[in-house]
Amino acid sequence: MAALRETFKNGLEIVFETFEEAVHEGTYTLGSSNEFDAEETFPTCEIRCIFETYREKDVALLSFSHLVQPNDILGIIPFDDMTLEMSNEGYIEFDDEPGIYTVVGHQRDPLKVTYTVLLRKN
Repeated sequence: MAALRETFKNGLEIVFETFEEAVHEGTYTLGSSNEFDAEETFPTCEIRCIFETYREKDVALLSFSHLVQPNDILGIIPFDDMTLEMSNEGYIEFDDEPGIYTVVGHQRDPLKVTYTVLLRKN
């Protein structure tokens, strides 16, 4: 199983390198994006994400499909980029995208190669 995981991880890195123009780099914060909590310090980690377009039939297979709203974004994040626990209590600020994106839902694949995240711009 470990060899299969490494194969998929290597493939994922090739995708992120090949489509580097589509990769959004940012900071994932595990904590509140509420401006009233601005004085509090929350743990962060640097992540990479590729936004994915989705169709209704694709979303139906995700565990968080009932949460999807029309302007939400699906993102693919490498599992190894996440040095913190992925949580619906987290948010992402991308270097090249203005605003804060709240993690509304997330799902990781069984081999722990990627997270699929549902992001909602605040």
